[in-house]
Amino acid sequence: AYIGDMLLKMEQEGVKAIDVKRTVMKNYNDMLQEALKKTVWSAIDKSWYKTADGLITNNWPFDTRYYRKL
Repeated sequence: AYIGDMLLKMEQEGVKAIDVKRTVMKNYNDMLQEALKKTVWSAIDKSWYKTADGLITNNWPFDTRYYRKL
């Protein structure tokens, strides 16, 4: 519903693109990385989900109820 509302508003107002605030995205990514440190992906040296510098790229370490809440 949130995305649908945004797309409708964009169409009505002639907006071609939107973006998130950098600080909001950084805070979100920091929270994810902190949580991902407690998952199995952090314990593995090389993984599909881990970059060469150790960044874990799995997109969600929590359950779906928390995803919906956010």
